Amino acid sequence: MISDKKVILLGLDGATWTQLNPHISMGLMPNLLKLIDNGVKGILNSTVPYTSRACWLSILTGTNPGKHGIPHHTVGGKHEVPRLWDILTEKKMKQLIVNDLITYPPSPIDGVMISGGFSTPSTSKDFTYPISIMDEINKIVENYTPSLSAEILQKTQEEKFDEFYNKLQEWGNNVVKISTNLEKNHEWQLFAPIIENTDYINHFFWDKPEFLKKFFIWLDDVIGKFNEIAKKNNANLIIVSDHGGGPIKKHFLINTWLQQSGFTNFTKPNKIRKILSKTGIKRKDVRSNLSKLHLRGIASKITTSEIRKMVPIDKNESGVIDVNSKVFSEAYDEITVNIENSIEYEKTRNKLIEKLENLKDDEGNFIVSKVYKREESFHEPFVNRAHDLQFVLNEGYCYSSAIREKYILTPEEIGRIRTGDHRPEGIFLGSGPDFEKGKSISGLQLWDICPIILHCLELEIPSYMDGTVPKELFSQHSSAFKREIFIKNEIKKDFSKKQIDNKINEYSKEDEDEIKKVLDEMGYT
Repeated sequence: MISDKKVILLGLDGATWTQLNPHISMGLMPNLLKLIDNGVKGILNSTVPYTSRACWLSILTGTNPGKHGIPHHTVGGKHEVPRLWDILTEKKMKQLIVNDLITYPPSPIDGVMISGGFSTPSTSKDFTYPISIMDEINKIVENYTPSLSAEILQKTQEEKFDEFYNKLQEWGNNVVKISTNLEKNHEWQLFAPIIENTDYINHFFWDKPEFLKKFFIWLDDVIGKFNEIAKKNNANLIIVSDHGGGPIKKHFLINTWLQQSGFTNFTKPNKIRKILSKTGIKRKDVRSNLSKLHLRGIASKITTSEIRKMVPIDKNESGVIDVNSKVFSEAYDEITVNIENSIEYEKTRNKLIEKLENLKDDEGNFIVSKVYKREESFHEPFVNRAHDLQFVLNEGYCYSSAIREKYILTPEEIGRIRTGDHRPEGIFLGSGPDFEKGKSISGLQLWDICPIILHCLELEIPSYMDGTVPKELFSQHSSAFKREIFIKNEIKKDFSKKQIDNKINEYSKEDEDEIKKVLDEMGYT
């Protein structure tokens, strides 16, 4: 028999108590304060590296990135285990998913799914399941777009912050409006609206209190709306973020440091690259610029490796990574070590770890908090998809793959507008009929969220999941506390046979270019 329990999973991409707590103290977030007083609050520890696609998949699969198969931020690729959506569909439990940040195109689930955010092209018309739901969406919001375009994000580089903020909030309001209206007309046992605005606010408005104040007043109103829906449906409300955020004071140019430390070799840019550098053309713009010139046929034939050779990372680069270099970084907070000899490979990784963990800036502050080997960050069975080392920078530092004369630069020196970056401390808040009141909890991991939701819905938890269900979350009088946590013996060979929709994020070249532009503006690539 299907349980009648209900859960609302409210995702706040990039939300952090570092910003929320001060605005609660100012009296600007009474709805959130009320939830904290009547619920369980804690830090939700993120993955390393804490990039959004890997993080959200850990939340939705109950597994670490080495198991779900997406260990870092990629465009394309596939996950290897069922998401929460897949599990509930198999159980014939109705769902309403709005603004799913990691699934594009949307999956056929038992219910409604709307893809959106950083994985969905802003021009897409194929972002809903079922497709017929578009008629209902268009009645709620005319000409709804599922994500912010690269052109809107470009407003930040032009320092048109008022214009960007207004566009961001218009989109956020549309996501909320669609969520609250669809909820009235569709059955659900899991309702999962995801708000991406919090991440954009962290990246571009961290140091702008006039924007922060009005944003967190808005966010509190949004939280209040979803809490009212939870109370009306006697549902548990779980609020999570995939990672936290913090200020950017300096950029750490890892490739420049690798070269100056003797791990990487640079060559001088060739003539074509120097000319392109002066024009300001970036890698992310190549195919789209050729398409605008009606040279789409040429654009489609240019490979990623050819673009790497021809086009600079930015207009002020002082060198190019030599093609024969075995150590380099092209992904957020990660280092690739391409050494076949196992002894030399391990020796090089150990040397890198020692040097990075002892690296200080001119003021005597450590730059790097911790360096992990990939087998320390992730475990089974897709560890080898990860880069060889992952590192966590101390607060105030931001990763950059750019190549300049110095390996530490201020945001002004590097020419980046972003004032905030990801941190590993996300948020957790649980409230509703099953949760304890006024309690704090520590030690929660991203992969605990899926098992917690399954338990709240009175479902078995697959044994392959890494997450656990801490009973201290729940009131001793609640059914969730009294009920045994059921673990279903299900190993990889079982779930790999399931017809899960894991070939997500398959794009045309034009769509892929737009997604990469957005990720570049956000600092992920």
